[in-house]
Amino acid sequence: MSELIGTWQKQGSAACAASYPATLTILPGGQYRGTAATPGDYAVWDVGTWKEQAPGLVDISTANDAVIQYRYRRAGRELHFQDQQGCKICYGEVQE
Repeated sequence: MSELIGTWQKQGSAACAASYPATLTILPGGQYRGTAATPGDYAVWDVGTWKEQAPGLVDISTANDAVIQYRYRRAGRELHFQDQQGCKICYGEVQE
């Protein structure tokens, strides 16, 4: 099972990460859903698909239907992404 699967809450990220969702749920089977901090706000990752291409690389479909490759790493209960522009987005695992 992928180390990406779970529900994640965005942590103190850089200003460039503002358009990424506040909450990200990555589901088994290659689907995800993201929720903006304020209902109705734009989130780059809204609902879509994901697929690990190699260790540390994941393709994620975005709100405009483009499929973008991101670097990622998991460190304990944190999940870190880096987009193609170098923006770093950090999420903490939500315990259910």
